[in-house]
Amino acid sequence: MTILTKHIEAELNLLKRIHDSPYAYLKDRRNFIEILRTQKNFAKFSDENLGILSYSLNTQKYYCDKYHLLGYNHINNLRISAYKKLISLNKKSKPISKKASKPLHTNIASSEQIIKNNLMLMSIMLYLKEKLQEYAIQSQNKEIQNDFIVVNRQIEKILGTINEK
Repeated sequence: MTILTKHIEAELNLLKRIHDSPYAYLKDRRNFIEILRTQKNFAKFSDENLGILSYSLNTQKYYCDKYHLLGYNHINNLRISAYKKLISLNKKSKPISKKASKPLHTNIASSEQIIKNNLMLMSIMLYLKEKLQEYAIQSQNKEIQNDFIVVNRQIEKILGTINEK
């Protein structure tokens, strides 16, 4: 990894952190809003502790396009998104998510129930698939057998998608 790549990654990491955890930047919110407000301001921003260098805007665009796989547009879109997150922060308090306010055992119990329900649905689908196959073979009707093949593929896709998750 080149030195320029490290500096670009440092910029990208800062933007990701602001985007993912804007409340961590609440204390310096005004500074970061100004830094992220324009492309030029962000290009001029530097922080030795974070490993971010100051560039002219054109130089930053050139380096990002040359040394980063996703290019300048990706970094700029992330800058805009992080900026919007900081702008939308309510200065007063951090919202408490409904999930965080529930006791942990309630979340675990509901997750276990969801898993049980999903397993039950999968077993029902497999049973119905077997019955459809049985009826299609017994009918000896080509149209019904072809319909079963199409339905069977759809069921397999659904079950495959469920098993991936």
